[in-house]
Amino acid sequence: MAAQLADRARSRLRWLAVCLAAALISPSALAAKPTKAAKNTNSTADNIPADAVYCCKDASGQRTCGDKLPHACYNRAYIIMKQGIVLHSVEAPLTAAQRRQRAAEAAARKKEEQERRMQEWKDRSLLETYPKPSDLDAAERAELDKIDVQLEEARKRKTLLAAQITAYDQDVAAGRKPDVSTRVSVEAARGEVLRLEKTIALHEADRQNVWREFAEKRAHYLELLDRLEKERAQRKALEEQGY
Repeated sequence: MAAQLADRARSRLRWLAVCLAAALISPSALAAKPTKAAKNTNSTADNIPADAVYCCKDASGQRTCGDKLPHACYNRAYIIMKQGIVLHSVEAPLTAAQRRQRAAEAAARKKEEQERRMQEWKDRSLLETYPKPSDLDAAERAELDKIDVQLEEARKRKTLLAAQITAYDQDVAAGRKPDVSTRVSVEAARGEVLRLEKTIALHEADRQNVWREFAEKRAHYLELLDRLEKERAQRKALEEQGY
């Protein structure tokens, strides 16, 4: 009989402890951002004390607690407490929309990280390719000179053919009849002039593209040099301060 009374007393004391803990829990503790996630709301963290208290807000927004996870807390966020101290916070299972959102956010972070690493690689490559600003200027000049040589050749060829065509047209206007081979040659020259005009236009566009590319490259290059100089100055200042 004494043992049964003692068991009943212990049971009542445990229930009173649960009720007291529920009364002391603040709404902010229940609404706190989970610090540890579980695969589902029925699972609990390892090493939970036997006298821990499980609490959540039920469907009506009321606090519900028990020495085991109450049924009203299933599929809801809940906390595990002992003597008023939160031991674990478990988040509710994600909805399909939340899973999609988290997957999209993770993909965006991954893409951002890939772009950051790619930009770092490009920056290192730029600085290694052109150790000095004058190296960048020389590379630009070499590219432009190559295009200028091709432009000059095309323009000279066009000028020569245009002169031949003009002379032919003047002879025809004066009433002189050129032979067949001359007519064929001039017609071929007219076609070549048209092709040369397209080639010249392409070379001129290439020249503009090279100029624009190196202008952007130079601006970023100088920005990198300025950033590196500031970082070196900061490191030097820290070293002088003994850090």
